[in-house]
Amino acid sequence: MWRIAIKMLMGDRSKYFTLVSSLIVVSFLFLQQGSIFCGLILRTTRPIEVVGAPIWVSDPRLRSVDESKPLLDTDLQRIRSVQGVKWAVPLLLQLVSAHLPDGNYQTVRLYGLDNDTFFGRPRMISGNGQLLTQDQAVIIGRAESEKLNNPKPGQVFEMNDNQARVVGIADVPRDFFSYPFVYASYDRALQYAPQQRKQLNYVLAAPADGLPVSEITRRIRQETGLAAYSEQDFRWLTMDYYMKNTGIPASIGISLAMVFLVGMSIVGQTFYQF
Repeated sequence: MWRIAIKMLMGDRSKYFTLVSSLIVVSFLFLQQGSIFCGLILRTTRPIEVVGAPIWVSDPRLRSVDESKPLLDTDLQRIRSVQGVKWAVPLLLQLVSAHLPDGNYQTVRLYGLDNDTFFGRPRMISGNGQLLTQDQAVIIGRAESEKLNNPKPGQVFEMNDNQARVVGIADVPRDFFSYPFVYASYDRALQYAPQQRKQLNYVLAAPADGLPVSEITRRIRQETGLAAYSEQDFRWLTMDYYMKNTGIPASIGISLAMVFLVGMSIVGQTFYQF
């Protein structure tokens, strides 16, 4: 029976090639649309991945990394006092407007790194990351740097009426919104960001040697009342927010359904003609 079926299938070459090409096109479109969906959703977590912190501590009502719900400055000391926390440093992460020398404005993603350790500083391509200790010093991410007119070390622009001088270019990937990444010391970032009563966004922490991350996040939640996530959990929180609150899943799902219906109808009609 199998031999007869194969002869029937390949006997009419035109129908056979129509069937095979239809299956190839349907499979390609399925993979292409699925890749677009995965790529878009994974890009929403770029601001988390580039930092590389084992533990993220935030306001318990935070829904994604792109929201800004400030903490109290005293929360940093409370987290450091939790037993099993090896270290904890502040992180300011906000969207601010940069004023370029040509008169244009560009929204950038500003990172304010710990003044002493600069934890979260990306890998440098040119310049020296240690120069962040200097006044007005910032590091620019290479991705989307063309929106800042491809600044070189030594060039300047303004954020919140404060001058920023580029001291290096870092290897940073694109995020979901395609904002340029700008890094500064924490104290300097407070001047670049719009003034608020509370400005600390996140506290980054790490467990003591030999302790699991899940145990330390549980202790932080229990003793401080704040939200504490592992890096992976925080990524899933952000991806879940965008999947529930944007049209990405619906639009990609409709595209996949149309591809499936059209492709299967062609394949079905070709099989019926046999």
